Amino acid sequence: INVTDSGKISRNEFESYLRWKAPDLIPHARGIYKACMVRSRGKDSSDEEQLDFRTLLRIMYPGATNDDINELLNLTKPRDKPKDWEAKKNEAKDLFNLYNTTRDGWLTPEEFQVGMAVIGMSEEDIEFHFTELFPDNRADPVNFATFFLWYTGHALPEKFKYESVWAETDLRQEDEEGDDEEEAGENNDV
Repeated sequence: INVTDSGKISRNEFESYLRWKAPDLIPHARGIYKACMVRSRGKDSSDEEQLDFRTLLRIMYPGATNDDINELLNLTKPRDKPKDWEAKKNEAKDLFNLYNTTRDGWLTPEEFQVGMAVIGMSEEDIEFHFTELFPDNRADPVNFATFFLWYTGHALPEKFKYESVWAETDLRQEDEEGDDEEEAGENNDV
């Protein structure tokens, strides 16, 4: 869930979350959000206002302890910036290349889903991450910069911007090196 810096959540974000977590509740999302607003602010509140996320959690999980609520709130905090950008870039690059089976530098939705399954993700997790990287079931492939933003929660640093197109070059070089080794092996067999 995307919660603002002030700890608020919009009705649209609430609906987006329900679409993923409880699709059967989508027809009731506006009513649920409005009921939470009324409960927390009174009858005059508008569903266009943002709701305090802590209040929403208290309403949705009435038996939760303060520790439970705090743990849920910690899940909504923005991710810290990587301390070692080079290592994080290489980690993301390796994963991107694993998924990008066509080795063209563009990750398709199909490649992403298959790649996530290969590394052992559950169908529910694949669906969740898919909707993050390919919102609104977008069919357009994504480049490394977009993948890096999804993977780390941060834009690719300027010094690595050229990396959005490297997958194709690096992998071609690896393929050529592999072909050279195969040819050398064939010549030794003669």
